[in-house]
Amino acid sequence: MIGTVLLAWLVGLVGTLFLWRPGLYSFLVAVCGKMAIFRFHLIGDAPRAARADVFGWIEVLLELVIFSFAFFGPAKHLFQRQRAVRI
Repeated sequence: MIGTVLLAWLVGLVGTLFLWRPGLYSFLVAVCGKMAIFRFHLIGDAPRAARADVFGWIEVLLELVIFSFAFFGPAKHLFQRQRAVRI
């Protein structure tokens, strides 16, 4: 499961870099998967410092900021479909 989330995150990040709209959705799915992994501690019984949890949540928060800029912010027009202009 963790490998799938990481692969979706990588595909989404590279796809977002190239302004590929499905890549943005893949990025969103991966961020939601990472939130589930952090929330339910699905990464095993390895001891972790509290700072690791805080940095993980900060990373997810920054990824959600990127997502919100892409869908609702100034970069919104880059990810929208181009409409045909009728003359």
